[in-house]
Amino acid sequence: MITNEQKVAQYGDILEELGKSLDLTDKQVEEAIERYQAVGEYLQREDSTLVEFSPSIEPQGSFLYGTMIKPIHEDGQFDIDLLCILENLPSTDTQKRLKERIGKELEVGRYEDMLDEEGDHCWTLNYAEGTRFHMDVLPSTPDLHRSEIYEGKVDQSFYDYALRMTDKGSDSYESINRREWPKTNPKGYSEWFKQQMKPEFERLLKEAAYKLEANIEDVPDWKVKTPLQRAIQILKRHRDMMYGEDELKPISIIITTLAARAYRHESNVFEALRTILNNMEYYIEDEPKDGEIIKWVRNPVNPEENFADKWEHDNRLQDSFFEWIKRAKHEILEAIEDGNLESVKSILEASFGKGIVKEAYSNAGLQTSALTKSASILPIAPHRESPTWPMNTTGSISISGRYNHDNKWKQITESTVIPKHCRIMFAANTSVSSPYSVYWQVVNTGEEAKNARGLRGNIFPSKTAGIGGLKQVERSLYKGTHWIECYIVKNGICVAKSGEFIVEIG
Repeated sequence: MITNEQKVAQYGDILEELGKSLDLTDKQVEEAIERYQAVGEYLQREDSTLVEFSPSIEPQGSFLYGTMIKPIHEDGQFDIDLLCILENLPSTDTQKRLKERIGKELEVGRYEDMLDEEGDHCWTLNYAEGTRFHMDVLPSTPDLHRSEIYEGKVDQSFYDYALRMTDKGSDSYESINRREWPKTNPKGYSEWFKQQMKPEFERLLKEAAYKLEANIEDVPDWKVKTPLQRAIQILKRHRDMMYGEDELKPISIIITTLAARAYRHESNVFEALRTILNNMEYYIEDEPKDGEIIKWVRNPVNPEENFADKWEHDNRLQDSFFEWIKRAKHEILEAIEDGNLESVKSILEASFGKGIVKEAYSNAGLQTSALTKSASILPIAPHRESPTWPMNTTGSISISGRYNHDNKWKQITESTVIPKHCRIMFAANTSVSSPYSVYWQVVNTGEEAKNARGLRGNIFPSKTAGIGGLKQVERSLYKGTHWIECYIVKNGICVAKSGEFIVEIG
């Protein structure tokens, strides 16, 4: 019989491989680095109008932190966030002038055809050939007042990298007073983030150098992923699968910050996720403001900044974050409690997609039973309605289910027989980007349902609460084999269907 320690080790291996499958390929990373370095070299050339300001290009965001994930769709683009730092700007320069300097240099030469419309913060370069990605270039300049702002509040090794940036929406956009300009410090944040995982990172870096037969200093940081970085990748993909393009989805910087604060140097990805998910919400602070309590996710290198500042103005964002944590705990942590490898696989497939989970199991050297329920064992159901939309199922959708029995929620697996009179909650995940419409179909079979006139089979629009209508609540009323199916419809065309999720009631 497998021990709990062995189960945790196996699940950790599966999640490690799941994280690896979310990585950009070495080719994509190398191409991105080559491209942003080329931008820097272009801005630094001798005849550049920026050369007197010693321009430099540096990565920021998830690419810098090592938590970037590839797009859900194979043809999707990924974005690289960059800083363009100009030194020694004239004291008369405004944010607007700083941004114009960089924009004009990009639009008159090599990058003219790649330059997109100006954004509120950045200039965007679109790359169509080869790896599909775009680069958001944020104009910035060193913060000359950083010591008086941060001394005694933030370690100097962090605030030395503090910058002022551009934001068209700020009141100070045309002001020369740089004390009023928006602050940013991606490099300082990166240094803080690395400290949160330093022991594990150094251990893995040594292991990578040994395998590559290289010196430690010759191994790029992106070749190493700690359990903290893997955990964040998995949490971000779980969020993306749950919310799609929904504007209420939790933002990455909040997930990254809370995860890094909660991490306790676990060497197993599952154990890291367990610690993070069980503790990350305790690092959300309560701050009084105007007689109310406001939630704060404090920037560790700028204590004046609240990453959750938008929650104050839209309570749905706060509610959405806590709903996501609750569901992530259930679908990632609780899967291992009662489940075997087969049932864990079913739960993960519903949360992350079948292909990526199958690959993770295979790469972890784990096999599950080939015997699965399929439509071939479904009873005949002439009362089942057929879809009337045109079909072009280019997207994917999967369903997970759980039922409440004796006041305890249990996951539905392929071997589950649900007692009668239980509450059942179905949740769907889809790769289709919003907006879309969600439809469900519940099919009951068997003598009990027939005698009670409870044979169902119609297709109906989602009515229940949940993210985008991707939840459906039912009760187990009739003994027999039943099933539920979910459809995603865009512009009158069915672009994804889940297939039958079979429920046995006994």
